[in-house]
Amino acid sequence: MVILLQYMAKVNHDLAGLVFGVLASLLWLIDTLFIFGPTRRCLHDYLAGTHVVKAA
Repeated sequence: MVILLQYMAKVNHDLAGLVFGVLASLLWLIDTLFIFGPTRRCLHDYLAGTHVVKAA
């Protein structure tokens, strides 16, 4: 019984890491894809209230 509980705890820990990794990757992808909009601002620019300027 103790071995089963230890195994289940490891599986839950591994699953939590997998879910966090997938969500972080999706957030990064969504943030990056915002650059193709007309204002060329990423999601983090909108959240921070910053604007992208073109360098000379």
